[in-house]
Amino acid sequence: MANIQAYHRLDEIVEAYPQTLEVLTTNGFAAKDREELYRKYGASTLLNHALKELNLNKDMLLGLLREKAAEGQEAEEPLPPGQLDFLGTTLCSLRAMFRHSFDDWMCNRRQASGERLDCYIPDSCGNGNLYKDACQAEGIEDFPALVTSCGFGEYFRKDFVERFVNKGYFKAVQREKLHPAFPAAQFLDPEGVYTLYGVYPYVLLVDLIRLGDRPVPKRWSDLLNPVYKNDIISVGNANKVAELLLMTIHKDHGDEGLRQLAPNIKDGWHGSRMARTAGTNSGDGAAIYYIPWNFANFCPRSERTAIVWPEDGAIVNPLFLLVQASRQERVQPVIDFVLGRELGQQSADAYCPVLHSQVDNGLPDGASFKWLGWDYIKAHDIYQLKEHTQHVFMKAWKRQLPVVSSHHQC
Repeated sequence: MANIQAYHRLDEIVEAYPQTLEVLTTNGFAAKDREELYRKYGASTLLNHALKELNLNKDMLLGLLREKAAEGQEAEEPLPPGQLDFLGTTLCSLRAMFRHSFDDWMCNRRQASGERLDCYIPDSCGNGNLYKDACQAEGIEDFPALVTSCGFGEYFRKDFVERFVNKGYFKAVQREKLHPAFPAAQFLDPEGVYTLYGVYPYVLLVDLIRLGDRPVPKRWSDLLNPVYKNDIISVGNANKVAELLLMTIHKDHGDEGLRQLAPNIKDGWHGSRMARTAGTNSGDGAAIYYIPWNFANFCPRSERTAIVWPEDGAIVNPLFLLVQASRQERVQPVIDFVLGRELGQQSADAYCPVLHSQVDNGLPDGASFKWLGWDYIKAHDIYQLKEHTQHVFMKAWKRQLPVVSSHHQC
């Protein structure tokens, strides 16, 4: 698939892939040939600006252009990861917003400065990332200048940490002031490597009818109470429960805490299914759901359900960036975009709070976060910890032990 981006110029696209002219002229660009296209719309016009002016669907046109560009030629080799200025991955729920916001920013910057950076943001979640193996680079020269990511995935693996992190290749971005919900002592990496810029919170969604006269859980430790036996649904699936919940319980209560939790877990679901089911009469549901905050807010039956932000804080997955110290100057504009107020507010509006001090995160009064913490994270081999907690839990849950994937989905 050709790497055509919204911030490319019309002449860059058509000159590199002449066959794409047909896509443009049959999908909203009123021109019969290349010369008329350039004359009417401007050869140096950025695709994103032209699509907005014509009120055309960007995602559809990009897809058609890339498919047409790939016709009649061998598969185009993507740019080597080490030549990328920016590899931008994020949560599936933020991906479209993140990519559209980045395209707008990049086009405006290119229009003003003429500078073009080599960037890649996946069009889809899962296997749609051409650079999903970038973390396996053998040398830092084969790794992008800047990456954004989420969760405790490949960039926390022991081999990656030993190969790159411990050798001082990355430098955290310094910030003078953070949002008051994020104490600097807790969220800034004391070793100055990872730059945390936001979080993906998990809370509890309680079905008040199913709960009956049992107490509403107020803290994460309450989930271990046998009164909730077989009446909690967690993020996950039939054969695996969310590893972040298990690691958090293990940190506070050890293996025994996982054994106490297991009988209470009824099933593992996606957050969207929880939001659709909570408060209904479906026999598949439960009294309590461990659910992402964004999906909890999508549940329409507020008269039958309650969102509980635990007193000890919402459990959070990190949104972070890694920047090569030696290449920071070149990618500083992208860093400023990722850490900036505009993108931060868009993230917060999608229920992903950020550390930017001037963003309104829309948090409940007194809300805090239950973060694993840098000391704990760096004291453990995260993947070994994931395997251990899953094994202990699954053995007590008495279901098939999962195969641990090498690629983490946040």
